[in-house]
Amino acid sequence: MSLTFEPEPSNRSSGVAVGHPEACACIDAVLALSRENLLDRAIDVIFENFNDWENSDRFALCDEAIQYLLLNVGEIEPTLLVSFLVITLAAKPQLPSRAKLYAAAECLYLERFGEDRTKKLLVGLE
Repeated sequence: MSLTFEPEPSNRSSGVAVGHPEACACIDAVLALSRENLLDRAIDVIFENFNDWENSDRFALCDEAIQYLLLNVGEIEPTLLVSFLVITLAAKPQLPSRAKLYAAAECLYLERFGEDRTKKLLVGLE
């Protein structure tokens, strides 16, 4: 049985136009590093950008980046999704697209790692 996740193409509730250059640049950098298997550097990009945005109350930009990631989620090393879920956990109430990111990560992890390991990897990140 194959699990699939299909993100919505846009989320107007974020207040930021889909394709915001700053959000796209962050996710594009993470995707490029992921393709090169430079996962530590990708994690640094995730944490630096999202931490700065959250500390500046730029939650709409964080949500826009999540939306853009969801459109490209099949291109990323799935283990990096935990980094996105960790850095956004405290801001979860301000990030409407985060629930979709969790659902996408859960689907990918179930397919890749099975139910027991998925539960362990995502515990506390919902």
